[in-house]
Amino acid sequence: MDKVVKTANKNTKEKSEKTKTSQTLSSKKLKEKQVEKTETKKALTENNKKQTIVTESATKSELQTIELNNAGKVVASLKKQQIDSYDELENYKRLLKKRKKRLVARLLIFMLLIIIAPILLFFTTIIIDNKSRHDFFGYNFYIVATDSMVPEINVNDGIILKNVTDIDSLKVGDDIGYVNDKGAVIIHRINGIHYSPSGDKQFITKGVNNASADQLIVEFEQVVGIKVKVLPTVGKMVVFFRSPGGIVLFVSMFIATIVGFYIAFAKSENIKYIENVE
Repeated sequence: MDKVVKTANKNTKEKSEKTKTSQTLSSKKLKEKQVEKTETKKALTENNKKQTIVTESATKSELQTIELNNAGKVVASLKKQQIDSYDELENYKRLLKKRKKRLVARLLIFMLLIIIAPILLFFTTIIIDNKSRHDFFGYNFYIVATDSMVPEINVNDGIILKNVTDIDSLKVGDDIGYVNDKGAVIIHRINGIHYSPSGDKQFITKGVNNASADQLIVEFEQVVGIKVKVLPTVGKMVVFFRSPGGIVLFVSMFIATIVGFYIAFAKSENIKYIENVE
């Protein structure tokens, strides 16, 4: 009996010892796991600190990456794409402004060309050929060579004559230009109306500064036009440009104008596109 009791006690002690040993092993394993978790957390924390150091420069789009793991590279790439998209939008807006400026510059150049080209053509025509009749859309320009119309029209004054299509529109007191029997254009005032035996209307003319009327009776077919405007300054400019020194000056101005337009157009064409901000 005593042996049985001793054996039972012995078995109980062994079981308790085994239980204690297993519990000890379990607690050791838990501690080891906790230590591993702690070390893992520390490693992750250090890794996260090293993960990405990004500094945004004054230009917004300049990113400086020091150390990146795979996840950090993805994040930095996404941020870089967003910033690049913003920069592209800003660059596009600035590019539109540049294009508008270029368009305005070209329009101004063409407007000046439209204004200046007819003036150059006008002066070139009347300077080169001062004897022919120059018809500009129904208007003629002449330089007065004599003092027969002084003080109303002086020597070297420019005068614009408008073509006349209706003979009945001409009346006494009108200043007209007509071609005399020598082919010269005379600017005189209608002093009277005369009718031929066949009933055709004719004109008696006289210079304001002349003592008597012209001997030639003017037919309607001889009339060049009626006075519209007297341009003293323009007339004197034309007379000057017909002189040797004036011709040199006019040619120089003509060349300078062409070169100036070419340079202005080239500059409006060479406005550079805005590059992406680095």
